[in-house]
Amino acid sequence: MQDRIIKPSFSTVYGPVAMGAEPRIPAEKELFKPVKTTLNNEGKKKIRTVTEAPYTFHNSNEYNYKLVTGFTLGFEIYDRYEVVFARKKWWHDKYYAAFSYKLKAGFGSRWPFKLKAETIVTKVFAGENNQVVDYPANLLCQGVNVASRAERCAFQGKATFTAYAVENAKTQFYKDVGLPNDKLFKGKEFVFTLGATCRFHASIPGPNIGFSCPDSLKGFDFSLDHPTQLGRTQKTLVQKVIKGKDLGFGVYYGTGYAVINPGAKLVGKDGKIKFDVKYNHAVNAAGNQNINSLTVNGGSKTLTVEENVNQGERVPWGVELTNPEYSVSASLVPIAEIEIGVDLGVYTWDEVFGPVEFNDLALNLGEFKFERHEGSTNKFKANIGVRYSPR
Repeated sequence: MQDRIIKPSFSTVYGPVAMGAEPRIPAEKELFKPVKTTLNNEGKKKIRTVTEAPYTFHNSNEYNYKLVTGFTLGFEIYDRYEVVFARKKWWHDKYYAAFSYKLKAGFGSRWPFKLKAETIVTKVFAGENNQVVDYPANLLCQGVNVASRAERCAFQGKATFTAYAVENAKTQFYKDVGLPNDKLFKGKEFVFTLGATCRFHASIPGPNIGFSCPDSLKGFDFSLDHPTQLGRTQKTLVQKVIKGKDLGFGVYYGTGYAVINPGAKLVGKDGKIKFDVKYNHAVNAAGNQNINSLTVNGGSKTLTVEENVNQGERVPWGVELTNPEYSVSASLVPIAEIEIGVDLGVYTWDEVFGPVEFNDLALNLGEFKFERHEGSTNKFKANIGVRYSPR
């Protein structure tokens, strides 16, 4: 017997049509089912089979967000004024006078993070009765009869959230999350600054005139970058050591000396972010009651949800996190360095050992909480599927 594939006629696939009767129009989904007809050696039909393949669609997505918690008090203002006396000509330069200034005053603590949300459809509706089956399914759901729209049969899915601490975020990061220019402060995590600068410049015939404001107006800037701690592994946030020579903490003998450099470090541990959970056309699948908050502490957290779309709507469904709040426990640990050296006038040598940590003397500062930074991103959507619920 020799098998071969033929293109069946309407009557071959869907049966003969009686005279005067309307032919049966197949459902659109049937048009996606391949038909294989096998003939025997005499050319007579022997077997007709219909092969069904699972209906697949793009059932996973990934979303990436930036967020920042904490606060920034103060401002940073820059402006420039210019008066033009004469525009540039071929025989002389532009003549003008310009005055610029910058005022800054700030205090703040900012904690930057990245958030990744991964979603996947795990169950779908299938068949005329919309029974729930694992993805992918061999049947489309009620109201959907074209394979290209199979995604509308999505019923249940998972959204997995993973938070990452950002090490020393730059200015662009704070711009991306929505902070205004007067709250950027060069992208520092800890902000403590006060001062002013100004400059006058005049371009005139003859020697130009230019001067800057006195250095006494520059003030100070103790702002700095520091890492963000997330999870159970403790991390040093800030460490400072003071030269013991300036404090008289040294022992000198002849040309040699030994000095203790005291200091301290701020240590963070048990950092975590808590979000409020909002369900968009969805409900929690793991129980009868929705989960209203989600805490991420260095690992990943997963929500399993089901669509809850009203009849007649065709909308995306999933979950949304809002109102991030970062909390971290902090302690102050005394440290010290040992510095030894030799000073022969024409030759000097020194070596620093440490720092040595005195953990038994650590001061527990308790837990600190930082809400979403004012003006920063506050919505982190994770759409799982698109459901069409027919009337």
